[in-house]
Amino acid sequence: MEDKKALPWQTYQQQERSGTAEGMHEEDLRSCNKDLFGIKHLLANSGGVMMHHFGRAAACLLISAFCLGGCSSTDSTTEQDMYVSVNFGDMHRCSRISPEITVYNAPRETQYFEVRVTTAESPVQYLGGGRWNCSGRNEDNADVIPEGALVNSYRGPCPPSIKPGPHEFRYTISAMSRQSEKPLAVQSYTLVLDD
Repeated sequence: MEDKKALPWQTYQQQERSGTAEGMHEEDLRSCNKDLFGIKHLLANSGGVMMHHFGRAAACLLISAFCLGGCSSTDSTTEQDMYVSVNFGDMHRCSRISPEITVYNAPRETQYFEVRVTTAESPVQYLGGGRWNCSGRNEDNADVIPEGALVNSYRGPCPPSIKPGPHEFRYTISAMSRQSEKPLAVQSYTLVLDD
């Protein structure tokens, strides 16, 4: 890592934190430093009222506290960009063998996945599902729930023969943490099967 020249108004702690892995990337740090530098100059050029009343150190602390929210790193694993893929084949139709499910960009705090299979048509019926402990991400930033892994209460989609036409089924995957009952992220995959 290259040595960066500290700006005069940076505190010792800010300089030390910039080299740690607290979720901030170098781009975010540069952006944060530019924002702080701009705000400092804005305050200094606006008559210096804040600098005069609070002193240089207090103003820097106030500026740092004000900007702290804007200096956080953007994680690539947010709820908006988590997505799933279901590798569904003929052998999974009306079967207790679950298909391979790949979850991309799950939140880093994810410890396990809850899978629910339902009909997508009204009235919605729960067909089954299961839980899968995260086994680690692969090179594509994906967690894979292997084929056949959901064994206890899984029942695969089975279009009713009495109602002809295409039928929709939904796989809903929730990224979960053991510290909370609330999902970290939820994403669905809709499957259309002909009878």
